[in-house]
Amino acid sequence: MSTDPIESKILARLGEAYKFDQATKHKEIELSTKAVEMARRVGDPGALAQALYGRIISLGSPESIAERLEMATELIEIAEKAGDVERRLLGLRLRIASSFQLGQLKSARNDVRTYEKVAERAKLALYTWLTPILESTWSLAEGRVDEAEALVRRGVEQGRKAGDPNAERFTVAPLLAVRVEQQKVEELDQVARHLASEGGFFPWTWGCLIFLAYAKGDLDEARRLIDKLSSGGFASIPRELGFIWMIGVLAQVCARLDDAAMAEQVYDLLSPYPNHYGTPGFVATTNGCGHHHLGVLATTMKRFDLAESHLNSALRVHETAGFRYLTTQTRHAMAEMLARRGMPGDDQRALRLLGEVVEAATAGPFKQTLQSAVHLRLRIQGLSKVDTTRSIHVIAAEVGKEGPGLAAQAAPDGTVTILFTDIEGSTELNESLGDQRWIALLSVHDGIVRTEVQKAGGSVVKSRGDGFMLAFPSARQALRAAIAIQRALEAHNRESPQSTPIRVRIGIHTGEVVHQRGDFFGRHVNFASRIADQAAGEEILVSELTKALLLGSPEFEFDGSRSAGLKGFPGEHLMFSLNWSGDVGSPGNDPSRGR
Repeated sequence: MSTDPIESKILARLGEAYKFDQATKHKEIELSTKAVEMARRVGDPGALAQALYGRIISLGSPESIAERLEMATELIEIAEKAGDVERRLLGLRLRIASSFQLGQLKSARNDVRTYEKVAERAKLALYTWLTPILESTWSLAEGRVDEAEALVRRGVEQGRKAGDPNAERFTVAPLLAVRVEQQKVEELDQVARHLASEGGFFPWTWGCLIFLAYAKGDLDEARRLIDKLSSGGFASIPRELGFIWMIGVLAQVCARLDDAAMAEQVYDLLSPYPNHYGTPGFVATTNGCGHHHLGVLATTMKRFDLAESHLNSALRVHETAGFRYLTTQTRHAMAEMLARRGMPGDDQRALRLLGEVVEAATAGPFKQTLQSAVHLRLRIQGLSKVDTTRSIHVIAAEVGKEGPGLAAQAAPDGTVTILFTDIEGSTELNESLGDQRWIALLSVHDGIVRTEVQKAGGSVVKSRGDGFMLAFPSARQALRAAIAIQRALEAHNRESPQSTPIRVRIGIHTGEVVHQRGDFFGRHVNFASRIADQAAGEEILVSELTKALLLGSPEFEFDGSRSAGLKGFPGEHLMFSLNWSGDVGSPGNDPSRGR
């Protein structure tokens, strides 16, 4: 029986050498097992540390995560005692990944901070570059997309300077995740070429290639890659590092392809791991817990009750973790499920969820999610193509029937200021742009309107297609919001010269709430919508009553007035065009408050 620590180390290294050939995977496991057993007999800390490291990376399957976590903890303890900083850092990397995948997020976050301190103190450039990559996982999951991108960029640069050949590989998945959400997929062609040149069988590599094809809208290529990956049957896909993350990617593609047969096979692969988080190898990004992807797959299989159960579980898991971005994705998936199921009340539930998704996506900003949510909302509402002469009137009619409670937005005297907005020439735009570009334009408009309304202290009463009905407790707040919306759109048009300009018309009117039921008096809603009818693109029209309530405030300037007949309202009605250029409408110009 050998007692040579060198032999144990050699066995461990030999085991690692078999890592890159699935046909010899059994040899890797066999050799790494022998190496650990031999190192324990020898009692040499250095040999045991190396053997444990080899054993951990040989066990890539989801079933072995708990075992990997235990061995990583032992590796860290041994390395600390031996003063082996590099082995300690490697052990921390492995424990972070296992803890995160098991949902032990607090432990994983603490280990990231320890890793950063140890690597910085030792001044080991080959290790410090990974810290911003690890941090980006939380940044993206918690909804800070731009911060996540900055962290990934920093990690890539540090890794390159350190000369670590793994820097490019380990940053592909997080870079892909943020680029897709930022709608910058065209910048990933170089990433695709790099991945295509990679050898090996790692699931996360396949996952990245499939996800990239999916994100670029090339579903034929995504299916080709899936067919190649599963050529021996889905059960033959190796359970290696990144397996659950890759299954999450497959779930998205199945849903887009509406392939129930594929979804059923993928569901069976993932069903043992509903609470596990998907990560591509070392924690570098995450696409959420298994419940989320199982819910998406069950929706594709039209097993809607099962889908609802999984998605409710995913919501609890993601909300408890404080993962705002992942929670938003799950809400969107729930809305998709409800829209497909189509039971009584499902559309209303879906629209409420999508309102929450749009609000979170606007604040993020999660551009891809916002566009997707707007697309789904239009589909549910039957407004993929919108008639610009009707969208605000559809809203006004629905509000008249539904009588939404607006008491919370009322001023002390019981008045509410209503703002209607829609896009000029939206019918023609929809026809000329096509559905995808039209939806992208709507998502920009949607995000800007909601952001500025929230800043001004108003609320969205209802939205339909390109139209919004907004409510404010004071005329001053409504005008400030209108000015902010026009300025934000002007800035967007200026900064995106290749995009189709978005020209919005806005109408504002003030009326009283009917106190008996808290409903807004219907005639004032209709009057506000008729004022908006009279506005041109990039114009804000204000009713005579609303202007009077401003009491001659120097905060606002008007370019003039005009009168017109308004359908349903006898006689001519005076309205005023609000000047929104320069410093007009800045709260600092008028210290007074209220209406």
